[in-house]
Amino acid sequence: MKITHCTTHFFNYQRMNVKKNTLRNYEYILGSFQKHFGDIDLSVISSEDILGFMSTATDGTSQNTKKLRFTLISIFFPPIGVVI
Repeated sequence: MKITHCTTHFFNYQRMNVKKNTLRNYEYILGSFQKHFGDIDLSVISSEDILGFMSTATDGTSQNTKKLRFTLISIFFPPIGVVI
């Protein structure tokens, strides 16, 4: 499944089920994810690719922000198993 299709579908579902602040957090991290990887198939993204992206996306942020962003992106890649 392509990134744009997956994130759009997920975001539309979450829009009905989460609070506005959570939705903004999803919007930020998923938008950054799409910009970083483009519109490729999710299955070709490796755990090393994700760790590289997350390192960039969390650079200079607090520990709580890092945990939140890793949690948000792990929805698409549950077996990441990264301990922060």
